[in-house]
Amino acid sequence: MPDALLPPMKWNAWGDPHEAKRLSEGIRSLLSQALGVTRSPATELDADQVRLRPSELTSGHREALAAIVGPGYCRGDDRDRLLHAGGKSALDLLRRNNSGVQEAPDAVLLPGTDDEVAAILRYCSQHGIAVVPFGGGTSVVGGLDPIRGEFDAVVSLDLRRFDQLLAFDEVSGEAEFGAGVTGPRA
Repeated sequence: MPDALLPPMKWNAWGDPHEAKRLSEGIRSLLSQALGVTRSPATELDADQVRLRPSELTSGHREALAAIVGPGYCRGDDRDRLLHAGGKSALDLLRRNNSGVQEAPDAVLLPGTDDEVAAILRYCSQHGIAVVPFGGGTSVVGGLDPIRGEFDAVVSLDLRRFDQLLAFDEVSGEAEFGAGVTGPRA
């Protein structure tokens, strides 16, 4: 899968790490004085230090799903699973500091057409696999949590390939984008 399809975000914080800006000393001082915010002595976990629950997706299910989206668009490595393991709420970000085993989807699927989405949903419905839709990954309401419940497995349905401008009204300036378009790209 092309690297451009990987989420341009830190696994445990907001934003693209390549766009990070350092706070000025004046802003740091203001945060300390007004809110009591100081530097945390805790060391941030590196993504490679995070332990994920092992994938529950069988090889048969993985192969069937890869046949729908193409082998390069059915991802099961820990890095991709970790990037899709939740949103950016305060609880999500706090959970990222936990050194214990963390929940993550069993696979990440990146469909490129409406027909592929329909086929994924049909397959997962027939086989007891939960599907969590994933747009930009910035949810702050817990909507990206890979909750298994009574399901055998859970997959993340990353809509990143739906990144087109669909319609534009020149008079009103209203634009309609696909579900995979991020704010900076729009």
